Amino acid sequence: MKRTVLYAAGVLCLTVIVCQLMTFFGGQSWGFAHEVWRTDATTGHHSNRGAIMSRGGVYVFFESEHHPVPPDGNTWWSDKNRVDSAGSPPQFTVANTTSVRNWRIFMTGYEYSTRTLDWQGQYHLISIHPLVLWFFCVAIILIAARRAAIARRARMRELTMLCIECGYDLRGGHERCPECGTVVVVSAVRTEANQ
Repeated sequence: MKRTVLYAAGVLCLTVIVCQLMTFFGGQSWGFAHEVWRTDATTGHHSNRGAIMSRGGVYVFFESEHHPVPPDGNTWWSDKNRVDSAGSPPQFTVANTTSVRNWRIFMTGYEYSTRTLDWQGQYHLISIHPLVLWFFCVAIILIAARRAAIARRARMRELTMLCIECGYDLRGGHERCPECGTVVVVSAVRTEANQ
């Protein structure tokens, strides 16, 4: 199970690198946003969350807003629940926000800001610089590739009646490897190979 998760993470990281390269050389950012509007008697509740990949890196955003319904009941929004493509995180353009938290390390960081004027909002933005993204993705790909190579080597040694740890010849019917002491696992594949 752990190996499967690691391989899946490696494939995901490889996909992220390919997408980042396409974004970098293609010059077009892309992403998605899930937007929900729900109106009760006095308030319009708005949430928007999504992710965007651009030349500047990856941005993940979460926002929540509460707009009072005017006395006449006319609003500039309508109830909806939809997923759309997104070109830039909304947090970059919301006016009159106050920064509450803003930390950065290696051009990667987290921003939390609020808006408390005629309507209220909370905005969270996680930004990951391309170099940091590449570093972690390449590291996970290398770990997954190494794990796959070790698993393949152990499988090949098992099929050829060798110790999976040190490669000692175990065709003499040993229960433990005389060289390194590893317990010999007799699998169905090894039994068939013996016959």
